[in-house]
Amino acid sequence: TPPSSSLCSDSVDTIITRKSLEMGMEECSETVVETKNAGKPVEEGEERAVGGADIPPTTQNSARAVSDAHDDDDDEIDSEDFVDAVAVENSQDEVPVAVSPVVDASMDAGQPTNDASDQEDMPASPIVQLTALASTLTAFVSSTIPTSNTGRAFLAASVASIVGWHEFNLQKSLTAPPQTYGQIHADGAIQKIHSILTQTPDSILSRSMRPSMFIGTRGMISSIGSCLQLPPPHRNGHIMFQEIVPIVYDGAQVAIDWEFKRDASPNALSDQEQMDEIRNGPIRRPIVLILHGINNDAKFGYMRSMMQACAEKGWVAAGFNMRGTGGAMLTTPRGYNAGYTGDLRCVVMKLAHRLEEGSPLFLVGHSLGANIMTKYLGEEGIGASLPKCVAGSVALGNPKSIHSGNMAPHIGMVLAAGVKKMMLKNWKAFAGMKHPRYQSALRRTMFAVNMYEFDDIVAPYVIRNNPFPPYSVRIGYKNNMRYWVDSSSYRHIRHIPIPYLNLSAADDMLVKKTVRGKLHYTLANPNIMAVETRSGGHLGWQEALPGKSPLSVSSWSNDATIQFFQAILDLQSKGEIQGHNYVDDNNESTSKILSKL
Repeated sequence: TPPSSSLCSDSVDTIITRKSLEMGMEECSETVVETKNAGKPVEEGEERAVGGADIPPTTQNSARAVSDAHDDDDDEIDSEDFVDAVAVENSQDEVPVAVSPVVDASMDAGQPTNDASDQEDMPASPIVQLTALASTLTAFVSSTIPTSNTGRAFLAASVASIVGWHEFNLQKSLTAPPQTYGQIHADGAIQKIHSILTQTPDSILSRSMRPSMFIGTRGMISSIGSCLQLPPPHRNGHIMFQEIVPIVYDGAQVAIDWEFKRDASPNALSDQEQMDEIRNGPIRRPIVLILHGINNDAKFGYMRSMMQACAEKGWVAAGFNMRGTGGAMLTTPRGYNAGYTGDLRCVVMKLAHRLEEGSPLFLVGHSLGANIMTKYLGEEGIGASLPKCVAGSVALGNPKSIHSGNMAPHIGMVLAAGVKKMMLKNWKAFAGMKHPRYQSALRRTMFAVNMYEFDDIVAPYVIRNNPFPPYSVRIGYKNNMRYWVDSSSYRHIRHIPIPYLNLSAADDMLVKKTVRGKLHYTLANPNIMAVETRSGGHLGWQEALPGKSPLSVSSWSNDATIQFFQAILDLQSKGEIQGHNYVDDNNESTSKILSKL
């Protein structure tokens, strides 16, 4: 109770309840509660016992004065203190208010008090506040939710209608044709391919891409869905098997998952004979070599979906598993990385020897695999050494510029955890190198928090190759910055000599900035077409096909890839595309594009 409610003389701090004012002198004196004497000594013989306590004369005088005021009916009590006291006790007519003693400012200065009001003024702890908030929300929800089954059903239907209406409007706002960039030449291969892909309103680059509801409409969910996507069920008419391919450069090995449609003609070979034809050649059908992203392999859903779509088209699909993934154990203390193209180069050369003359080889890369594929094609373009059978390529979600320091913290941590999982799986191979510095770095990688720290540790020990013929194998970079610069494929993209389709999405949280930031390098090459969709995330592109349910899910990227390769085959059959179109920095169109951008 604040000190302002005290009554009587300034030397005595007391509280008198309304009930005590209505009592007589003796009853009033018994209800007086002594709080503090003003400091005057109490003389002997001037004290009375009330309720077992000694009351100073000053207190008795104050009580007597109040009693006189009570007996005088004509006199009005005009004391502000008395009014305050009555106001304080207006809600407690029967129960006296206990007041803690008021400490004199001149006494015990600076000493802490145990006033209960100080404890009441202290803020509640966060746990208490959260508990109170949770209780309030629970009570609100409990009072809001209907108790009857009919009411609950109506509430659920209302919520579902609101969510569905919002999702439908979001899907409608994201439905739009893709944006296409590229150089326009009357006799250029890209111009002819673009004409085919926009020939009718229903063509892949003319029609609007409508993302599937709840998945394709959100970039993050679309990206997660591409990794968690279940592989499509095996089709009875397809043959699938795995082949282990040795790498001649350093004794490593990679695995290739094959899938193709069974030949059902009367004079067709048996399944085993058809598999032997794939292993040894000659292969008479087009081959599509597909590369996966970081911490993935050819058994992931998006890889199997692409492979099945290509096989259904009548082509031979080959899922490329990088060293140490896809069931092929690592045989060297060197895993794959973003800058080494030797494994892909070795596999392409082997497949080129198996293909029958005139049969094409197409390349498809996803994310990190797209960066490796792009770098490989640019290196071969600089040296004019790309095999003649390589006819076209598609890059999906290519980062172009590699820099682990630009990753979001949570993404860097997730990717680092996946790389460490692969290393633990192949720990025996990594531990085979006994060099002390290498062993120390190997142990430190297990404590790397994100990809930035991981790359900084392993950069001096990763495998790499020279970017020019004969592409000699070398080991290590000076630091992680040198590794990132050498691994960035945008430095090689202008030298790609074949038709190249670069697919990206505007809501891709991983590579959107780098794709747009390095667009001028892409447009400097007349062999490249860059396509950006409004939605799709990172490797998602879940689409609800026109004429089907908005909840249906189909892969727009699969259709775009297949139609791009089919356009190349159509132009080759007409003789409108012949050989490779090698581009150098002295190319007139390239110089104009670079100078303008």
